[in-house]
Amino acid sequence: MAGPSFSFVGFDAIPTGKVSSKSTPEWAANDRSLSRQLDELERISKSERDKHLGTNYFDEITDFYDLDDDQQGFPSFRPRVRIPQLQTLVLNEATDITDSSPKIYIINDGKRDEQREKYFQASWRQGAVNNRVLEAFVWAMLSNLGFLQVGFDPMARRGKGRTWVDMRHPKSVYPDPFARTDSDWSYVLWEDWLYIDEVRRRWPDKGQYVRPHLYMADADSYGSMDAGLEFPEASPLSQFGSFDKKIFRDNRVRVRHAFMFDNTRERVKDYAGSQNEALGLVHPRFQYAYPDGRWITECEGIVLADGNNWCPQLPDDDRGTFPLVRLAAMPCVTNFWGPPPVKLSKSLQSLSERLYTQTFENVVRTNNGVIIIPSNSGLDPQGIGWLPGEILVINPGSDKPSVVNPSPLPQHMITLPASVLALQKELQGYSAQRQGNPGAGNISPDLFDASIWQSQAMTRLRGRMLAETLQRLAQIVFYVQARYQVMPDQMFTGMDRGQPSYAEWDPIGSLDKYDTHLDEGSLRVLSGTALKSVVSAMAKAQMLPTKYVLEALDIPGAEELAEEKMRELELASMSRLKRPR
Repeated sequence: MAGPSFSFVGFDAIPTGKVSSKSTPEWAANDRSLSRQLDELERISKSERDKHLGTNYFDEITDFYDLDDDQQGFPSFRPRVRIPQLQTLVLNEATDITDSSPKIYIINDGKRDEQREKYFQASWRQGAVNNRVLEAFVWAMLSNLGFLQVGFDPMARRGKGRTWVDMRHPKSVYPDPFARTDSDWSYVLWEDWLYIDEVRRRWPDKGQYVRPHLYMADADSYGSMDAGLEFPEASPLSQFGSFDKKIFRDNRVRVRHAFMFDNTRERVKDYAGSQNEALGLVHPRFQYAYPDGRWITECEGIVLADGNNWCPQLPDDDRGTFPLVRLAAMPCVTNFWGPPPVKLSKSLQSLSERLYTQTFENVVRTNNGVIIIPSNSGLDPQGIGWLPGEILVINPGSDKPSVVNPSPLPQHMITLPASVLALQKELQGYSAQRQGNPGAGNISPDLFDASIWQSQAMTRLRGRMLAETLQRLAQIVFYVQARYQVMPDQMFTGMDRGQPSYAEWDPIGSLDKYDTHLDEGSLRVLSGTALKSVVSAMAKAQMLPTKYVLEALDIPGAEELAEEKMRELELASMSRLKRPR
């Protein structure tokens, strides 16, 4: 009789064959079935993604960004010339488009809640959300989609809690491939690699059953390590038992989080004497088991958590909201992923690198001339030392030795790589005007700023798409903050007359009357020089308040300086009133 089969290879594994019921938890079969369903959703998403991007696209683009795609491991007279211009353009575009901080308005029952706006902006700065948006936008330039995840840490800020935003690697995200945006997708999964001790700390009930997946041979670039090694007891690499096989990776396990709209219904218990019954209303017999969506956390075939979606629903979503926001760098009109911006010119950069490599090879070959020694010269090539200034004696009347150099490349071939790189800049939206070259002739500052504005069409397009992403991100952050931050808190906002200033946070009872809105002007892509010129001109005409002018010009201590200026104006007005006629 054959022995039982195992879904996990290792000690204390959960058997899938016929064994004693005492060794198999009752939930094991249900967890394995649910895990297989998640595998199928992941397979569908990955298959569609590979169809549009390529099977190994993320590995290739990661090596490209890290300048680690040169696999030449042997000496050569043709070393590859690297010109990371596209990588630099990606970082420049990400910096320009995320340079300004978004302005968020919080509305409570039709009225602006300025106190919570200050706290929201302070927590946004404290959490360095702009940097996380920049990182997600870099991935959007590389793969056209970046992802921002929202979460809540109840133990942060000494138990008061903190809402956080982090960037997710697009390779770890498996969205509904047939959706158009992140507001109408039916499911989304993402994966994390955690140490086994961390899994057991976060999910103590069922985390104790999770075991690292084991293999008999190396299966990863990390290699394998002998499980018999003894680590310190507090180390995350510590082992609980001894066995002869090898551990995959570094004792981390894959944890998957799945959010989906599950239409499972459950029977509603009838109760007598209810208000509906008294009013003659028919009580519903069934209700949704997961009204806001279903949230599943799974690890190595074990379901660690399964229940209703914890993320609050946004007002504009009809079914529920998932705590993940998509950031696109180009419009996704044909599929969910869209075309990566780097593909517009990546082939041009590869071509220019090959041309520069060929130019270098030509320089080496040209300098390595061919030496021709006449046979009647009496010289033995093996007896020549080939030293500078060496004296050689040839036979009388014989021809002199000569050096013949190959023909160099023509001048237009030398400058061809630079022309290819200039074309790449044009395709990526970096024209001569945007780089500060006004062109020939006398150009007024207004015309120069207008030329810069016209050259930023792609950046303005991405700015409009970023505004949509930040609007949804800000709403999710605020609603998560409002639901789970149930303790009063205060956040540092700056210095006021030499003393620290704080924004207060009071718990919110109901979210029905709250809403958030993004100020579109705060993300409008505009030349910094042009903006300061406009602000300075309007300030001279006394059309702007002093505080706004100082903040727009990035003057430190703008609020204190504005109040000091206001006091000076008040004193001047009072002195004019007291002056005798």
